[in-house]
Amino acid sequence: MPKVFITGQSGSGKTTVLTELERRGYTTYNTDDILGVTRLELQETGKPVAWPKGYVDWTKYTWNWQDSELRKLLDQESTLFVGAVVGNQANYYHLFDYLFVLTIDDNELRKRRLNRNEHRYNDGHKNVEESVTRNRENTAAFIAAGAIPIAANRPVSEVADEILTIISKG
Repeated sequence: MPKVFITGQSGSGKTTVLTELERRGYTTYNTDDILGVTRLELQETGKPVAWPKGYVDWTKYTWNWQDSELRKLLDQESTLFVGAVVGNQANYYHLFDYLFVLTIDDNELRKRRLNRNEHRYNDGHKNVEESVTRNRENTAAFIAAGAIPIAANRPVSEVADEILTIISKG
């Protein structure tokens, strides 16, 4: 059964797509929400740290998967979908049968990030603007690594349908 990775800039719609796929009966994991699978680390040392208050300087920090915990999630016989954007994700692309990147234009990304109901990942204006600045560059890097681009500026049902159609064609 396929293992599917859905990535994209924070605010591109990964959680929303996972929720839709789960509603349709699929096994989904947003690794941001699973204690121990991801953690904030210092870039320089890899040591875990607590989330700083306010602005997060991503030149000092990284949000990484933890190898053994990720592999436990993937050790299932059913089709499953994993959503994330983490610093070390390229090290794990080989564990997935499909890689998708949700694409979104800068203005929509800014709007989504600034209008979230919760701001647990430091969606302050400075972090939002830095994310928007990196949006095209990161999306291009994901595509260059083999991710299939999926336009995420449309109804979530259409996004999920496109992903499922691609998977069903093998």
